[in-house]
Amino acid sequence: MKKLFLICLVVFTSVSCGSFKSGLSIPANQTFVLGELNTKNYSAELSNVSEFTVLVSIQSKTSGQILNELELESNQKIKVFIGKDEVAYFKNDNEQAVKVNVVLNKGVEGMRYIKEN
Repeated sequence: MKKLFLICLVVFTSVSCGSFKSGLSIPANQTFVLGELNTKNYSAELSNVSEFTVLVSIQSKTSGQILNELELESNQKIKVFIGKDEVAYFKNDNEQAVKVNVVLNKGVEGMRYIKEN
């Protein structure tokens, strides 16, 4: 009985911890958009596990103005805070796919890919 209780407690804690982990794979010459439909502030811990640099830009939903822009280098890890009126763009200008591990502090709505010309 104690074993069952412990297992249930571990599962409940894992489900309710409030962070969402994902391995984001961005194909060559594409951009991944995160948070277009989001209505709350959130944070994202980004870890580039590929060999190539990814351009990350945070833009205003209303004006499209770039509010923050950075290069996420290979093996670099950063944390960004994104407002409810902002969208995050992950641009892969490389000829090969890149992978970024993403840990979000809450669920984020509105994700898609944009193919570059």
